[in-house]
Amino acid sequence: MKLITFGTSVDESKAVRVEKTADGYTVSFAAASIDIGEHLFKQGELQFLMYGKQYENEVIGIVSQREYVDSRDGLTILAQHGLTDGLGWFYFGDSAKEACLCITKALMAQCPFDVVQPGKPRDVLPGIFPGSDKLGTRNLAKIELLRKINPLDSLASLEKQVDLLSALVIQLAGLVPGLPGWAMVRWTFAFIDKRRDDSIDEVAKEVKGML
Repeated sequence: MKLITFGTSVDESKAVRVEKTADGYTVSFAAASIDIGEHLFKQGELQFLMYGKQYENEVIGIVSQREYVDSRDGLTILAQHGLTDGLGWFYFGDSAKEACLCITKALMAQCPFDVVQPGKPRDVLPGIFPGSDKLGTRNLAKIELLRKINPLDSLASLEKQVDLLSALVIQLAGLVPGLPGWAMVRWTFAFIDKRRDDSIDEVAKEVKGML
């Protein structure tokens, strides 16, 4: 695993400390530390190192780029888990031997490392592993797709339709005294099935008209 950084420091209280291990490195910051090595191998995937506090304990957590990109509220979720300070990232290529650890904060280390020009992973990695340029392309495509699909809006819309259908079942049950509850459930499923090819807006309009 290759070690790179954007800069160094001799101030141990502010620097990220890195020590060489058998299959990678031990990364330490403040009172927290974590081992980075082949046991964390994920082919072609970027993983971030984040520092924070959880229940008064200082920790360094690993956040997968795949999970981060797929989450529209990634920063909010990280903050909720106490992970607020980025220390760097590491990347595995096609094998565990094709690996790079980048410390984006000031580094303090006795083992060999290279200082590189600061930049985003997609800018830094191709100079080390040429095949890694597909990483940035894939993630940018995902982000653009999420912007168009807007799954959170779709989920919110679906939730509204469920609320409307629930209200419909309750009102119908009140209009038909003595009708068993299961009959209302069966009717609702039949209603949904008949309108399987209709848009959400069309179904919502019809449901509202029945209430």
